[in-house]
Formats: sequence, C-alpha cells, structure tokens
Amino acid sequence: MEASQALPDVLAPGLRVVMVGINPGMQSAAAGQHFANPRNDFWRLLHDSGLVPVALGPAEQRRILDYGIGITNAADRPTPGSGDLRVTINKKAAAQDAGFVFQTGWSSRALFGTLESIAWPGSATTLVVPVRQDDQLLVATVALDALELPPDAANTAGEPVTRGVRLDGVPVAELAPANLAYQAAADTLSMRSALARSVAMAAALQRTAELTIDYAGRRVQFGQPIARFQAVQTHLARLASEAQRVAVVVDAAQAALGEQDDPQLDPALTGAARTLAGEAAIVCARAAHQVHGAIGVTMEYPLQRFTRRLWEWEAGDGTAMRWARRLGADALSGPMRTWQLITGIR
Repeated sequence: MEASQALPDVLAPGLRVVMVGINPGMQSAAAGQHFANPRNDFWRLLHDSGLVPVALGPAEQRRILDYGIGITNAADRPTPGSGDLRVTINKKAAAQDAGFVFQTGWSSRALFGTLESIAWPGSATTLVVPVRQDDQLLVATVALDALELPPDAANTAGEPVTRGVRLDGVPVAELAPANLAYQAAADTLSMRSALARSVAMAAALQRTAELTIDYAGRRVQFGQPIARFQAVQTHLARLASEAQRVAVVVDAAQAALGEQDDPQLDPALTGAARTLAGEAAIVCARAAHQVHGAIGVTMEYPLQRFTRRLWEWEAGDGTAMRWARRLGADALSGPMRTWQLITGIR
C-alpha cells in the first residue's frame, strides 16, 4: 500500500468497542496496519487494559475482531503527525466554491444534491437554495418541513446548525431565474458573508480581550495580580494588539461601503479583514484560555461563549487560509497588482 492511500478499517457487525484514531501515520499507511509505528504503545496498552487476553501486534490486527473490538480513523488522509491534518483540511476548504458546496440537478420541480449546512433552521419555514444551471443562477425555495431535519443539531458553539443535508427529490415550492451568472453571484455573496463574519469576530475578539484583561487584574497569585507576571503580560499584549488590529481593518472595510444601497465590496479590504480575523480568532482564544485556566471553560463564566464562536466562525466559511490565498492571488495578478508595484516587474 502506498503511504498516500487510506488505511482500511478493521470493522465488523456487532462490535462492543470501536477504537477511533485521529488519522493514520505515514508508517501505518505504508504498512497497511493500524498503529504500526514501534513508538506507538497502542497494542501494548490494549493488552494491559484487559480488553484482549493476549498480546497482539499490528500484523495481527484482524484478530482484534475476535474480541469484539474494531479500529477506524476519524480522517483517512495519512500525515506525519495529527497536527499536520489541519493543513490538509484547509487546503481542501480552499478549493471549494466560495459560499456554496451544492451539487444539483433539477427536473419536475424537485432538487437533488447536498447542502453543506443550514443555520438556525428552527427560526424559518422556508429555505432559499441557489441552483446552478448552465452557469446561471436559479433561486429555489423549499419548505423546511420537507427536509425532516434533526431537532437538536448544533455546532461547537452551541448554535443550531444542521450539516450535510441531503436533498433527494425534495419538492420545490418556487423556482425562478436570478438573471445573474452563478459564479459572479457566488463571489459577491461570499465576500458579503466574509465581511459580516469579520464584523462579528471583531466584536467577539474585543470582548475576549476585555474579559481576559479584567480577570488578570483581579486574579491574585503569590500575593499579587497575575497581570504583573511577565508571561501573562505577553498574552495580554498579544490579545489587545490582535483585537485592535482586526478592528482597524474591519472598520476600514465597512467605511469603504459608503452609503449606497447596493455597495461594491473592496476585495482587498474584505479579504484582509477576514484573514486577520480568522488568524486572530485562533491565537486570541488560545491565549485567553491560557490566562484564565479552568474557569474559562465553565458554562457559568462567559469566556467560552465567545471563544467557541470564534473557533466555529473561523472554520465556518472557508477559514483564514482560504482568504489569505485569495488575497495573495489578487496581489500577484489581480486588480491590486501589488507585486508589480513593489518589484516593477510587468
């Protein structure tokens, strides 16, 4: 088996336990055996735990089924370490159409395909679906009751979101042409979504910084507030500077909209705002929780309400990496022509 191929599951009906790894390592993928790296203690600990009465190894992985145990992975792609998996996921996200992951065909006023997600389904009765036909945008409406969505679905922030919604012949209530090119509409809606998301993230970042600075000033350790310790001061300075940097760019992007009813978004400012907001969401949420310690994750304390949303919003519409790539492409060869301006190369 090549290291780039997925590692087959070791599964069977009626198992009592399924061991779920994050993703295969390169050595396991090359050997075609789970937990094949000699430094991995999985097989030894499995025997020590008493789950299996005999000591097994990677080459005997199929024997684990005899004891009602299976093995699978949360992600198929082999990487040198689980920390490398996020890069792979982000690259996949960057290849998706902005704002739309929807593949459909339509006939007899029925839709077929997959919607990436539906947010706040309990607050609406009708779903508006973009449909692509001959590179033109059609707008379809569907009754939410026809989708039979699970009632309690939510994302990591606790917001009601249903993911991966299949449309298998769902009846269409209305279907009308928008008189717009599909890709142009997708790009416009994607930028508007990115700017709206950036505004929300900027506000959450500001509040996260405020909560953390206030807590560090009140929390006393070794006879003095922890805000006096140099390591904590480093976190606080990073939090405040990142939140302010995002706020400045987001304010500039909003100001560029002017007072028009249908304003044209500045691609550079919008991309910069979304990129900086996404990067700051990860950095600031991590720093805030390091300063707060255990209290930061409790339901009674408000910090987690903001940090969970920052993490979810950063991953929700393509990630900062996708927007950074788009911004870089525009700088190199797009309308900005930044690279040509800097280097003089035409």
